[in-house]
Amino acid sequence: MKNLFGYICCALCLLLVTGCATTAPYDYSNLIKSNPKSILVIMPESTATDVKAEPAVLSAVAQPLSEKGYYVLPVTLVNDTFRYNGIYNSHDIRQISFGKLYEIFGADALLDISIDDYSNHYQLIDSVFVVKVTARLYDLKTGTLLWTETKESSNESESSDNLVGSLVGSLFKMAANNLLDVGYDLAKENAYSLYYSEYGTSPLLYGPYSKYYRTDEVLKSK
Repeated sequence: MKNLFGYICCALCLLLVTGCATTAPYDYSNLIKSNPKSILVIMPESTATDVKAEPAVLSAVAQPLSEKGYYVLPVTLVNDTFRYNGIYNSHDIRQISFGKLYEIFGADALLDISIDDYSNHYQLIDSVFVVKVTARLYDLKTGTLLWTETKESSNESESSDNLVGSLVGSLFKMAANNLLDVGYDLAKENAYSLYYSEYGTSPLLYGPYSKYYRTDEVLKSK
């Protein structure tokens, strides 16, 4: 009985310690030191089977990045530059050194995006489209990692007590996901979630062209 009581106490202590634990704040020292003003965004690299994943995510990342106060090199122009030089896919782009990219484009930083998921997941009572992306920002002169974040977005429905209705609804939703290209809308939502503090604890800091430059809440809390 005493042993049982001891186990219970240990379990309670463990729960208390776990509950009180907090996530360490992101270290922005490299980003602050580098202080990039312009960003080169290259074609995302995708492990998803959907061929629309790369262009959907690429089309979504530039606007919220500009709104954060950075000059983003026009993604279409950048992509065309690679094509004119015989480089047609994301894998080949990543074989080019940071130094060479800096020589060609002159940007301060490089945003490298990997798409971990861009697909429809059929569940018993729901059909969920998922977009999961990891973004990494590098200093283009030194190759130093300045910031990274991973976010997942989906159109998961609220649960319902009506099983039959949920099953029918999931079939319609699966068809709609495939027909309406919901991945494009989710890619936009996901792009904003990467950069802004409302969606997580490690947002991208506001850039030099933003009126909120160096007023980020994550910096005030330090």
